Amino acid sequence: LISILFYIFATPLFSNDFLKKTDISFGTEFPISIGIKTSFEFNYGLIFSATIGYMPESYVKTINSVVVYFNGYDENTASLIEDSISDSLILSFTIGYKPFKKISLYFDFGYTVALLGGDVSSSELISIVTGRDLSNYRSSDIPASSQIHNILFHIGYKFYLKHNILIDTGVGVLKTFASKTDFDIKPDIEITDQLENDINSYMDNIYTKYFISPIIYLNLGYSF
Repeated sequence: LISILFYIFATPLFSNDFLKKTDISFGTEFPISIGIKTSFEFNYGLIFSATIGYMPESYVKTINSVVVYFNGYDENTASLIEDSISDSLILSFTIGYKPFKKISLYFDFGYTVALLGGDVSSSELISIVTGRDLSNYRSSDIPASSQIHNILFHIGYKFYLKHNILIDTGVGVLKTFASKTDFDIKPDIEITDQLENDINSYMDNIYTKYFISPIIYLNLGYSF
């Protein structure tokens, strides 16, 4: 039944009469991700895009440097964030509008999620950040996983060159509205659930309070 409904409603969208072009490109959305972007442009100026990429460690350091400079959080918290989310998988989905037929200016709005994470190298670092004592924690690494949910807005322009080559560039802004962080604390000694919840809540508050970033992006690709 689902397949039949999908065929009925999706086939007109991707027919030659309604789908005008498909763009596939590779590039960067600094300081969020490096990855592959696929865009579908339909009649009436409607654009749907999806991006898959990853967040390099250098991009996380850039965000941290800005927030620390403006006294949002300190270097210890910045180090914890870097260990927790560097090289995360980034998924983005946007819906946009191109208001002019002969000018490739467009606006879009959408959702981005950062998944996966890394290992926090020292329980002492968590102790400094949260003010709680983990000195009896014997493991050198604490596995960390994060889901950071964001909204984003772009103003972009596509340059269509010879041989169907395209350059997709623009600016935008990203804001975190929700997050879920888990530090897998499994020590040989007993640590209360409340302590683990305090650590996780601390990071969630950091992400939602301070993660807002301007975006500059540049992609090189091919238009079908």
